[in-house]
Order: sequence, then C-alpha cells, then structure tokens
Amino acid sequence: MQNLRYLIDSALSGRQPSDLFARVQSAAHDADTSPFSRRHPTQAQLEANSYRTGRVDIQGLPIRIENPRGSRREKPGKFSNLMLHHYGDIEGTVGNDGDAIDVFIGPFPEMPVVYVVNQVGRDRAFDEHKVCMGFASEADARMGYLSAYAPGWDGLESIVRATMAQFKWWLQFGDKSRPFTPDVLPYEGQKTMDKVLWNSQAEPVTKPLNAIIYELRGEDAGHGLMLDALSMAELMSDPDIEAVPVLDAMVVEVGRLQPKMEVLQRIMAAAGETVKPTEMAISDPVRYKGAAQVMVLFTMSDGQTVSVWFHNPDTTPAKLMPLDDLISWKWMLNKKDVTIVVAPERGRDLNPREVARRMMRLVERNSAAFLKANAKVAEKAAQLQALDTEIAELQTELTDVQRQIEVAKVEAEIRSMKPAPEAAPSFDDFLAAVVIELSTKGNMSAAEAKKLTDDEVTNLVRDGFDDKTPAAQVADRSWRPTSAARPWSAPTPLRASS
Repeated sequence: MQNLRYLIDSALSGRQPSDLFARVQSAAHDADTSPFSRRHPTQAQLEANSYRTGRVDIQGLPIRIENPRGSRREKPGKFSNLMLHHYGDIEGTVGNDGDAIDVFIGPFPEMPVVYVVNQVGRDRAFDEHKVCMGFASEADARMGYLSAYAPGWDGLESIVRATMAQFKWWLQFGDKSRPFTPDVLPYEGQKTMDKVLWNSQAEPVTKPLNAIIYELRGEDAGHGLMLDALSMAELMSDPDIEAVPVLDAMVVEVGRLQPKMEVLQRIMAAAGETVKPTEMAISDPVRYKGAAQVMVLFTMSDGQTVSVWFHNPDTTPAKLMPLDDLISWKWMLNKKDVTIVVAPERGRDLNPREVARRMMRLVERNSAAFLKANAKVAEKAAQLQALDTEIAELQTELTDVQRQIEVAKVEAEIRSMKPAPEAAPSFDDFLAAVVIELSTKGNMSAAEAKKLTDDEVTNLVRDGFDDKTPAAQVADRSWRPTSAARPWSAPTPLRASS
C-alpha cells in the first residue's frame, strides 16, 4: 500500500521511481534480515548485531538499515516484532545507550522534517532517542514508532518535530543524554527552493507545476502556510514592521501605485480561469528592516490571498520620493513565500505582470486543497459557534434560576422575621382558665373549683367575670353541659347546643 501511495504521488509530482525512495528500498533489502535474503542471521548474530545491513544516504545522513519493512526485529528469548517500516541507525552517532542513534524510515524519505521520540524506561526515566524520518506528519510518525512494539507499549514519553537542518545541528552539538526538546534547537529559517524557469505562456519549464506545489507544501514543515489565507492585519503584524510618517511624497507614491495595482488585478483576472481576484488593498507605507515598503493584498474568489511587497532600492531606501520606482521583491501565496518560484529573476527588469500570470497558475492549482482544508476549518468554526450559542443560552437560564433562588431566599428571610400567629386556645384551655381564675380570686379553693359542675361554672362565669377574662370568652359561647352534675376532674370540651 505504501509503495502504491508513493508511485501515485510520484506520478502526480513528476518524479521518477528511481529516486531516493527506490534507493532506500534497494538498500533495505540488502540486509540479511530481509524476507528476500538467501541468508538469514543466526541467533548468535542477532544477539551480537553482527549480520549484514543495508546502507544508504538520506539527505546527507549515513543510514544503516538493520530491518527492512516486512521483516521481524528480534532478540532470542526477549522479543520478536514485525516491522512496518525500515529500521536501523545513523552511522557515526552515539546515543544515550552507547550505541548509534536508532531511526525508523517512513515512505517519504525526502521529507524535510524529522520527529524525535523521547523514549523512557519502566521507571519513566529518560532512556534513549528514536528518530522517525520520512513521515508526512507527527501522527504518522507516532503510529510508525508504536507499530514496532507490542500492544500496550508505553515507552513513548514525547515526540518533537525538527527540520532536517535543526536535527543535523543537534546530531553534531546536542546533548544525547537528555530528552530532545525544541528549546535546545537553533532558529531555522525558510529553506530556499531551487529556482524555477518559466516560458512566455507562464508555464514552468524546469519541473511540472504539480511538483512545484508538492515542494512548496513539503517546505512548510507541517505548518500549512499554503492553505492559510493572509489578512492585512496579519501582514502588518510582523515585529520588524514599524509605521512611518505618511509624508506628502509617500502619499503621491501610493497614489501612483493604486492605478498600477488595479491594472495588475485585471491581468490576474484575465490569467485565472477558475479563480479570480475579487478585492485589492494597499497598506500604508511602513519601514521594514530599515527600508520603506508598501504591501498590496489581493483576495481571490476562493478565499486565497496573494500579497506583493514593494520597496525602493535606490540610494535612499528609507524614504519614498515622488519619482521613485517601487520594485516588487516578495510575493506570497496565502502565508507562503513563493518569490523564488514565481520571480526567480529578482531584478528590476522583471515585469510584475508576468509574475502575476505565474502566480495565478499556482493559485488555481492550490485551490482545491485550500478549499478542502478551509471547509474543515469552517465546519469546526460553525460547531464552536453553535456551542457558544448554547453556552450563552444556558448561562441566561442559569442566571434566571439564580435570580429566582435569591428572591426565594429573601422572601423566606422576611417570613422568618414575622412573629408566628398564636394558636387559638382550645375549649379545655378556657375551662381550665375558669378554674384558675376562680381559685386565684379567692372565691373558692382550687379543690372546690374542680368539683363544680358545668352548670355551676356557667352561672359563676355569667355572674361575676370581666369580658376580657378567659371565663368571659367561654361564657360567650353557646353550649350545653354534657352532664348537670359532672365533677371537674379533668377539663372536657363542651358540645355546642343543638
């Protein structure tokens, strides 16, 4: 499957199969461990690593291939794993384990980036580095590494991407006893591509257009600059850009630039078949690395952008004068600098109109991949927007519920401050109060009061008690005694008269 993928990729990019991939394949199967080898290493040779290996140069690194793809990497009595990628080491290096640094080789050995695995032991302490070369992405490199071990292997502590130049620097100067981290690497500028020659029909003659697009994307080192449109705000956010006073001379120059760029936009529209420029914006003059510059941004109908940087190359580069010629020195497709491709001449004699026609070839060829990549971005943005809307609605609902809770708390607090209403006294309470009042006033003792019948209580209440006494409240009721001669042993409610 990987061979088929490579052959398809080769056909699209114009490469011949007799390139680096083919050399790696041939070298890999020179190893004694190859399934096609007539001699296989003995157990003793496997233990001592003394069998024949394949050798190949990959981007200037001498690689020794111990196990080609499809073979088994094994140590008798210890492990035996089927290899899905070529495996070996980098000759002339010494890793943390005292041996040469191990390397997995993926299906794209010309990739300008590597992925370095920081492997740990059972105690989770750093063990050694494993390098993954020729993989299209970090995810592919991770899968390639893990495929060489038994399921459940947890030795991968981290994986770090580096350009080939950074990796080579680390091989020479880096500390192999410590984990590989980005902060120990030198700054890596953009790789300079080979110049591309064009004919009068704005077609490349040194290599197919597909191959140019392939190299431009590969040069991104995974950043996706070719698929990410550029805005004027991002264009002006470069830390090396500083605003300069807009003098009259500059205004005049920018005024002259406007009609020229409108002509350039029409040329680009005529050159494009499926993609056309729809908008054009000119920046204010700025100072970039000591020179006065003006940037022009063209927005395409599919969302891509083309930006052109102009500067004044005469003896006063920090100023723009009314008669100064502005020279285009940098052309960008989206966020990718493609000057070396579309304007390899880099001279005053280069016609910007011709560069615009070349640029539109790249724009159209890159359009499908750009739309596909940004459709996913738009889908994710829509999902995030829907989540934001749902969160806002839930937040509003939560706020309303919290307000209701606070209102309920206040109402409950107000109710707790009001005195509770007294319960109405029962009829037994009234009769008991009568007995207490009779004995308190000295009319009779408590013992005598308890012996009174209901009729006697009624007569006494009506004859001698104030209206505000409990006895008066009892007397105001219409009731009849249950028994004319019931002793007052215990208060009993009187029933209402019928």
